[in-house]
Amino acid sequence: ADFTVPLVKAVQELSQENEVLKAKVQQLKGDQKRLAKLEKEMANIKALLNTSAKVD
Repeated sequence: ADFTVPLVKAVQELSQENEVLKAKVQQLKGDQKRLAKLEKEMANIKALLNTSAKVD
């Protein structure tokens, strides 16, 4: 019975930490999507520059 309170507190702390980590994961997923979009845009720009350089 003496260990019930510390266990409950530990579970609460872990639950809070888990929520923080979930939020960070969501943020990282969003960052990853934005990065992938920028990488595609950069590849398109490079392709245009290469095409332009070949024409000149």
